[in-house]
Amino acid sequence: MDIKKSQKFIEKLSADTIRSKIQWVHASEYETLEYDSNPNVSRIFFQWEFRHIDFNKSYFAHLSSGIIFIIFENNESGYDGSLMRGYHVYIQNDLDVYELPCQQGVIYQLINSIESYLAKSEEPIEHFLESYMASS
Repeated sequence: MDIKKSQKFIEKLSADTIRSKIQWVHASEYETLEYDSNPNVSRIFFQWEFRHIDFNKSYFAHLSSGIIFIIFENNESGYDGSLMRGYHVYIQNDLDVYELPCQQGVIYQLINSIESYLAKSEEPIEHFLESYMASS
């Protein structure tokens, strides 16, 4: 796959996220996913001693053509103990799941958009809490 096409896709996701056209959610609900319920998605969330997922830094969103997952992975080499940490982008189309080749800088642009989107969506809750705490 052409990495430039992937980059344009991620940039469009970022722009649509800023415009609140995409509803992102933390991937924590996948932390307890039963393997048999969706084996293809279960494989991207599978953890073992050399691979860990940070569910608080991972997100997903439903698009018209499928689901997109932004997963923060910590991978350790069983050979020399070196650590590889970073985001990976996966897309689910029907039942198949594919990793999208992307540069980390482009993914971080999307992560910033997602975090801004989530912060805006939490503003009404924060105003409610502040209002209650300010009342005597």
